[in-house]
Amino acid sequence: MTDNSHRIFSTHIPYQLLAETVDLSKCHVVYITRSPKDTLISTWHFVNKWEKAKNKPWPLEVATDNFCRGLIPCGPYHDHVMGYKKLSLERPKEVFFVTYEELMSNPKTYVKELAKFLGCPFEGDDAEEEVVEAVKSCSFEVLSNYEMNKSEESPSWFQLPYNSFFRKGAVGDYKNYLNNEIIERVDALTTEKFHSNGFMYGI
Repeated sequence: MTDNSHRIFSTHIPYQLLAETVDLSKCHVVYITRSPKDTLISTWHFVNKWEKAKNKPWPLEVATDNFCRGLIPCGPYHDHVMGYKKLSLERPKEVFFVTYEELMSNPKTYVKELAKFLGCPFEGDDAEEEVVEAVKSCSFEVLSNYEMNKSEESPSWFQLPYNSFFRKGAVGDYKNYLNNEIIERVDALTTEKFHSNGFMYGI
């Protein structure tokens, strides 16, 4: 493998644990975050698909408490997001930070921006058609309907079925699950962690 080869790594590890590796490398980082309340619901559903949850489900009230205390897979949500958000402000040419809601509301624009960020912009007479095709091919509807992603089999590297990685992908799904008390609690934490640091997102 030559020094000019391109490699792609996908991870949920927070920047706080990857800082030395990222800082010393010439890598580019693409970070996608999702609103805190939708992330809470997505995490709750995901954990409840674990084998141990079959006999002992994870109640939403407990999931909320753990979420607010930072006791969830991949570590504290707000700290995770802010680690990469701050990095993107310090090194915008190396870090592409985008929210799931932005991607869903205007996918063509962000696919173009991402392509440019990665050094392979859409060009030529067929550029617009290629963007449309890329958006379609990477849509939640298309990806979730691949046979592999509908499979109840588990990959060798993770003891959860492939279909556990796709549920609804809807923006604002938290409204179907969270009461006002939980919403206010998560929003208060978001105000403290995000808004007080200039990142006006999540509420």
